[in-house]
Amino acid sequence: MTLTEKMRRMRDLMLLCSESVFHYFCDKQLNEWILWQEITEASEGAVDNRKGEQAIEFSIDLYTKKEYSPTIDKIQEILDTNGISFSYSGSTYEPETRLIHHEWRCEL
Repeated sequence: MTLTEKMRRMRDLMLLCSESVFHYFCDKQLNEWILWQEITEASEGAVDNRKGEQAIEFSIDLYTKKEYSPTIDKIQEILDTNGISFSYSGSTYEPETRLIHHEWRCEL
C-alpha cells in the first residue's frame, strides 16, 4: 500500500466514526470533530536496497463538548476491527475553547 493509499485509508476509517473528519485542521465551529494527520514513518523494511514496506504513524484527535462521547468508543472499535495498532494518549480539557481533546496514536 502506498503512502497516499494509507492516508486515504485512514480518512475512510475515520469517516466511519463521524461525518466531521478533517485532515490537519478544522476551520469550522462544531461541537465535535475528528482531526487526523500522518506524523512520521514508524518503521520500514528494505528489500534489495529498496523500500519494501513502510508503516506510518498517525495521530487521531477527537475534539468534543460531550463528556462521554460515543465517538471515543467508535474510534477504538474501528481501529481494532481493522487490525490497526493503536494507543490512547489521553485527554485534556481546553478551557479557552471549552472542548475535551482526546488523542490516539496508531500505525498503518
